[in-house]
Amino acid sequence: INNMGSLLYAMGQLEINNMGQLVEAMPLLEEARALLEEALQGRRERLGDRHERTLISIFGLANLLEKHGKLVEAIPLYTEALEGKVLLRGMEDGATRHLAKRLVSRMREVGQREEAEALADKHGLADN
Repeated sequence: INNMGSLLYAMGQLEINNMGQLVEAMPLLEEARALLEEALQGRRERLGDRHERTLISIFGLANLLEKHGKLVEAIPLYTEALEGKVLLRGMEDGATRHLAKRLVSRMREVGQREEAEALADKHGLADN
């Protein structure tokens, strides 16, 4: 799979991030994780930490980890994605609010209740 992704990427047919998403659909956590981490590293280097596409990669990696039961590892990535989205779009943006609500919910799931409530209060989500 890595060779196929590299070949398609070299041909300009597929970005590494997209290959990671394809592998994500299969039960190959480590392979998908490696591809998404590689895509994220490249985007950080080329675009910076707060570029929209970098934030998409951060969210994608967090989502993969969550799907594979690694929620504690996903939470810092969701947090980073939210911080970037707030800076770029503000809390008025629907996608940003959705991400904030999701993060609050996931923090509660893993027992980070105080942190979840502080985040909810900070972003006006206390009633959620």
